[in-house]
Amino acid sequence: MLKVLGIILVLVLALFFSILTWKSKGKDLYKWIFIFIFIAFTLTWILPNGTMQGLKFVESGMSRLGLNDIPIIYLYAIYFGLSTIIFLLTLGGLYGVLKETKGYQTLVKKMTKTVEKNYITSAIIIMLLLFFLTSIFRITLPTFVFIPLLVTVLLGAKFDKTTTMAITFGSILAGTIGATYGTEGLFWFNNYMQFSVTSALKYRLVFAGLVELAFVLFVVIKLVKSRKTNKPAVKGIRKTKTKEAKNVASEKAEDLFAVEMPRSDAKIWPILVLLIALFVIVVIGFVDWKTNFNLLWFEKLHEWFMSLKFGKDFTIFKYILGSADSQNLVPGSWEISSLTIILLIFSLVIAIINRMKLNDFASNFADGCKKMMKPISLYVMAYTVFIICYMTQIFAGITAWAWGLTKNFNAYIVAINAFVTSIFHADLGYTGYLIGPGITVLGKHVDITHTIYVITYGLAHMFIPTSGLLLIGLSYLDINYKSWIKYIWLFMLIIIAIFIIFIPIAQAVAK
Repeated sequence: MLKVLGIILVLVLALFFSILTWKSKGKDLYKWIFIFIFIAFTLTWILPNGTMQGLKFVESGMSRLGLNDIPIIYLYAIYFGLSTIIFLLTLGGLYGVLKETKGYQTLVKKMTKTVEKNYITSAIIIMLLLFFLTSIFRITLPTFVFIPLLVTVLLGAKFDKTTTMAITFGSILAGTIGATYGTEGLFWFNNYMQFSVTSALKYRLVFAGLVELAFVLFVVIKLVKSRKTNKPAVKGIRKTKTKEAKNVASEKAEDLFAVEMPRSDAKIWPILVLLIALFVIVVIGFVDWKTNFNLLWFEKLHEWFMSLKFGKDFTIFKYILGSADSQNLVPGSWEISSLTIILLIFSLVIAIINRMKLNDFASNFADGCKKMMKPISLYVMAYTVFIICYMTQIFAGITAWAWGLTKNFNAYIVAINAFVTSIFHADLGYTGYLIGPGITVLGKHVDITHTIYVITYGLAHMFIPTSGLLLIGLSYLDINYKSWIKYIWLFMLIIIAIFIIFIPIAQAVAK
């Protein structure tokens, strides 16, 4: 009873702080993440830690966190997110170099004109591409590689920043709701839950299609509406803007990597070739060809390349690329650290091709890195919520309690529990580790449970401010969390409605 009262008190306080934050003006991203850090931190004083064994929760005592744990939590967050932090810094450095080159500036100029003329078609193509790549990439972050370019083009084509957020980062987040083969969370979730990549795939494919259709229609309707309400008034006729239009018009879109439009066009083919090559490399490196599609071409090519010798036994490429963990160099098995090195190499190549001085290169690269500091800091803050739960394992008990509320399997109770867990777990894979021992009691409901956890994880991270990817996007485009919720709330309700209808149909098919 005391635990229930404690949880209620924490939620009431969190609601109070949320209302204050919602009503406050100015930047609110840090305020929102601190509210969830407060909730997670306080729950460690109320809920015990432990593990699941079937539906039973084996308690291991309390793991109450105190003031002395705060720096440790933050250091853990940096440690676990270090590869992402370095990747984001390097990505910023790459675009810090790119935006100073005439070829890239000309490319942006031409792309902007094309997108402005065909804004609906362009938006749809970008959304479909990002959604598809997110859904099949083994990890999510590689989809970020071309986001700075797309943001610059969309803002230049007079898209407001919230719509730009939806088309770019929003499409990636929507892709996590409809994850089929992709995302690192799904990979490790399958691993810990003893699933294969094809487990519940037919359900995820159907739901992914529904999500993308709903998302594209939603954004396009919003886009058309905003374009109509912001068209210049006919001369002599005074046009009154709607409240929504005024809000959109008042947004000041600041692009972190804005380019100066060149007075005269430069050759774009060198930079275009490099960007296309980068895209091809990313696709080859982060689609798990062997596991997902049983394609062995790239693995055989890798083996041949690594075995090339100079002399009798000097495998030069194996030594250059590194042999400590050569399996991670196989296309489809790359980690984000591999892409970081590639981005750094491309930065150097671009500087050399454009005859950029060493001091200018270093200055431009460093300037790009600096611009990514706010997104990185918010990403780390979001990760601290996960670290608190990781250190205490408090959600194992909540899951065991929720699953045991009814004698028979109840998909909606599982969904509510999965959603709440996803709010505090930045990593779907860790959720799989935590609840994996409970799969023995699921029986024929395993595939439905798998589908529910994947969908609710993506759903939560689409709009809850503990989502590192969401916070990166909002801070990159300098959008308040409140503005994002006002934009996306209807889409979330649509997806929840589709989910409520979809689950019983999937259960009926599974019988």
